[in-house]
Amino acid sequence: MLTWALVTAMAAPAIEEIMVYSDPFARWDGTRWLVETEVFVPFPITISRVRNAAFRSYALQMRAVISCEKDARLGRKRYEVMCTIDDIGLQATTVNRWRTRADIQRVQQVLDNVDEMLTGSRVQLQVDDAGTLRNIDLEGLSQRNERERESAESLRQLVSRLMAGFHLHIPNPGQRRAPWTERNSLLLAMPSSTGIMGATNLDHEWLTINDTTLIRSGGGGTVSFIMPIVSKDNAIRNLQAPEGAAQVSGAAPTSPGPASFVSYGPPDESVNLTTAPSWTIDEFRGLAPQLDVRYKVAGQGFAVFDTVNGYVTERSWLVTGQSLPSSAGGVNTGPYQHAGKMQRLGQTDHPDVGPSQQVTHPRIVVPGVQRWIPLDIL
Repeated sequence: MLTWALVTAMAAPAIEEIMVYSDPFARWDGTRWLVETEVFVPFPITISRVRNAAFRSYALQMRAVISCEKDARLGRKRYEVMCTIDDIGLQATTVNRWRTRADIQRVQQVLDNVDEMLTGSRVQLQVDDAGTLRNIDLEGLSQRNERERESAESLRQLVSRLMAGFHLHIPNPGQRRAPWTERNSLLLAMPSSTGIMGATNLDHEWLTINDTTLIRSGGGGTVSFIMPIVSKDNAIRNLQAPEGAAQVSGAAPTSPGPASFVSYGPPDESVNLTTAPSWTIDEFRGLAPQLDVRYKVAGQGFAVFDTVNGYVTERSWLVTGQSLPSSAGGVNTGPYQHAGKMQRLGQTDHPDVGPSQQVTHPRIVVPGVQRWIPLDIL
């Protein structure tokens, strides 16, 4: 009888540990976060201030301290969350607004104004109990005329990239065993004021390394959107990524486990920035035709999962994109890259997010302008 009992016990399936979390929205309950991100876009993002001054940027970095609170329940599985940007540092490149001291000063005035508008601003999120961000809205910005609406939309696109790392769909987090696939993740979307279409899959799996529970992610797909031609004489101008890709290796957040990220890296030194066109904000209005742009995107990253509270406390990611041959009528619109990391802060933590200032494109030296320092996402 004893032998049979032992055999039966060995043949029985292992009992899986099941955690029950009382609040699936705990990560929004008075939490604070440090978010750092950098974006290279194939089309210019217009950054403007209240009094019409503006510049365009193809590459920028953001660092922000964000506080979040649950605001209102929208149903059994959804909540409205209000997040406040307590502090932000925005570092942006310009096409050619570095030629004179007056240009540099005007860009700084715009960045100072944007910093002032975003610091203390509120970001309204609609979230579900599985970790999906259903909607992002930047509140409190004046939109009395077309120029202000354009400025508000540009800021909303910046904030959407800042908040994208919070979007991580985790079904049944209390049963951490089987891999799963997340469809149309916000993290794999590209910033666009005209809306994003397409189909993407992000595959996730659980890892445990030295008692640290991790989520490893990887996947991709295609996205499409409408992009206006911003100049009749210059249909598309953009910085090109170098030939091949640079391998960046390191460790997953707060864990000894290996991680591998592939990055396009900074633009090639052969790019002649002095020949880039000079556009004003007025040239973005009413120009036709528009281009149907399609990109193949790929993303990968790691996240740290807090098994006690039931939510992600750290995450790092890298998303890259290349235009498809059929995109934009065969016009090469250049690469896309979005890298970032986020981590939960203690209530007394006050990290330095750095100043808001103009920076040069990577590998380009411009007297009087700070150099681009790549974001360390590992």
